[in-house]
Amino acid sequence: MDTQKYLIEHKKNLLEISEKFGTPTYVYFEEILHENVQKYFDAFNNYGKFKLVYAYKANTNIEICKILKNLNVRADVVSAGELHIAKHIGLNPNDVLFTSNGKTDESIESALNFGCIINIDGFEEIKNIDEISKRLDKKPKISFRINPEVNPHTHDKIATGVKESKFGINIRQAIEAYKLAREKNFEILGIHCHIGSQITEIEPFIEETKKISNIVIDLHEIGINLKFVDLGGGLGIDYLHDGNYNGLTHNLLANGIVPLIENLNKILGYEVELLLEPGRSIVGNAGVLLTKVLSIKRTPYKKFINVDAGFNDLIRPAMYDAYHKILNLNDLSEGDEIFEIVGNLCESGDILGRARRIVAKRNDILAILDTGAYGFSMSSNYNSMPKPAEILIGKDKKVKVLREMENLAALIR
Repeated sequence: MDTQKYLIEHKKNLLEISEKFGTPTYVYFEEILHENVQKYFDAFNNYGKFKLVYAYKANTNIEICKILKNLNVRADVVSAGELHIAKHIGLNPNDVLFTSNGKTDESIESALNFGCIINIDGFEEIKNIDEISKRLDKKPKISFRINPEVNPHTHDKIATGVKESKFGINIRQAIEAYKLAREKNFEILGIHCHIGSQITEIEPFIEETKKISNIVIDLHEIGINLKFVDLGGGLGIDYLHDGNYNGLTHNLLANGIVPLIENLNKILGYEVELLLEPGRSIVGNAGVLLTKVLSIKRTPYKKFINVDAGFNDLIRPAMYDAYHKILNLNDLSEGDEIFEIVGNLCESGDILGRARRIVAKRNDILAILDTGAYGFSMSSNYNSMPKPAEILIGKDKKVKVLREMENLAALIR
């Protein structure tokens, strides 16, 4: 689906939403969510034990999580809060993987009581889980997050599998970790790896899969037979919408990974479950942030469009120098002037779009594309700004309020 074209087709609905619910407001499209999930199932259709796991950190709105649950998508959670949401919407504990490099004792207790799979990140964590599980009289179901030392060729702040990363047990210590878990009588279920986000090349996934497969084989030789291999997420999306995107597709990803897993199965003599845990490529292009033009400022040096959203609503441009396409829903013409599109925070870095050729006037509604992932989930109340509303346009085209815009009373509640 051409998401830019899709959003333009829905501009009347979006303008009506901005008028009714105000701005800034996030709007999500259920139809795009369904399509993005189906792309994974279609691409990996030939591998019978493929499981899709959604990375909750991308967007934890409970209604979106419910939609994905109903599409047979599992959950990767990274906090007690995300774990609570997974429990609340009725996910099977065996379909929930709890991953964090720093788990509190309380969150470990919650995971053990719930019965989900705990993805262990370090050696001291083995000891902590063992002590807590004995106190609760629970047998931990576990996997290990392994750092494979793979460069995903993405932004440094979203590269998670390089050797300097804070995440995971180093690949050279993997066998030692599994042996210790066996001594503790943990229920050892799988192996996990996540190398980064917004990856647009197949080679890092190939390298990751080969390295993880070698560990699985070594474990098999010492009598530890894993049930699943979780290769994480990271598939990139087209943020530019310039017609030149040549990144990694779902089919290319499947064609690169599946033969390696099938070869692993031949060596093992049985089939492992193959798990992927995307976030961005499921919800990223399914969301748009609506923001109103407050004023136009022209200085001798630059021209600015001031809007009522800031990096408190969408931090990716400030944090990652991320590019998001921005459209004026009231006037789609390109125009002759180049503007900086800036937020209303007291910060010089509050810039949502640099050097954009766009036509705009006061009270126009701008749509910031591809903000379904790491948009609202990374928002804050910085400058005492209320958090935006979240709206869903269902497959039936009906508009549903997922979260009302915060009022000022919420800031001091």
